[in-house]
Amino acid sequence: MNRNRTAGHRFELIILQKLKSIFPKILTSRNESRSKDAQKIDFCNTEPYQLQAKLTMNFPGVNILDEMPEGKNVLIWGKVEKVNTRFMQRGTYAIMDFELFKELINGQVR
Repeated sequence: MNRNRTAGHRFELIILQKLKSIFPKILTSRNESRSKDAQKIDFCNTEPYQLQAKLTMNFPGVNILDEMPEGKNVLIWGKVEKVNTRFMQRGTYAIMDFELFKELINGQVR
């Protein structure tokens, strides 16, 4: 397995652990559902949200949200920077549709 893929899988597991208190039954789609994984959904049992995790140097782009099935889609982006010869994570961001953001702010969605 190449280094980037290994780092991406590790990032998924870190996000899974951070979300476990909110979604106690959360699983990675790689382990649970190949069909969800093929739909660009990285985590299962996170209803009503569909989550995709990306660990990259450059912003992955919102087109990832468009490739996911219709729903409350959220892209979790781990930003990576190169420091000398090492790659360091420099932040984690949630990217979502503005309407979903407004619903969250108004408390309409869990």
